[in-house]
Amino acid sequence: MNTTAELAPKSARSPRRKRKLPRLALDAAGLAAAVGISRRSVCTLAAAGKLPASVRLGGRVVWYLPEVRAWLKAGAPDRQTWEAVKAARAQ
Repeated sequence: MNTTAELAPKSARSPRRKRKLPRLALDAAGLAAAVGISRRSVCTLAAAGKLPASVRLGGRVVWYLPEVRAWLKAGAPDRQTWEAVKAARAQ
């Protein structure tokens, strides 16, 4: 048995509310905007080991936003120092 909602045209159905999910990752452009540098500088700093480690999601390279915030709060150390700081906090 069909309900009235199933028979009504899509335009007559009540719209679904989309929940806005918190942003968990930033691509190079987003990281550049958040830090206040150019996208090219993000790529250069990442290659030089001056940013936290990135993650590949599909074909995209992204940085985990909570880690970027913690990294900035720690004074933006190079990747090797940052990994040591994270390891010390985990113990």
